[in-house]
Amino acid sequence: MPGSVNVVTTGGWGSTNTYTWTVPGGAAAIGNVASSAVTVAGQYDVSVTNNDGCTTTCSVVINLVVDEELDIECCIN
Repeated sequence: MPGSVNVVTTGGWGSTNTYTWTVPGGAAAIGNVASSAVTVAGQYDVSVTNNDGCTTTCSVVINLVVDEELDIECCIN
């Protein structure tokens, strides 16, 4: 069953963020985007960097037992 991940950022300045994803084996690569559909269960990590160069990394585990849509909230200070 497909699912999705969505990054919600809080804190920091500016609205331009860079997203670098690490996905489980067998999953399609996720580019520099805040949201993506996922079809492989496992841990998804995202590093978010803002305009000032501040970076934070957040993770979520997706099981894909039922249709899932999970938000990852990352705070950049």
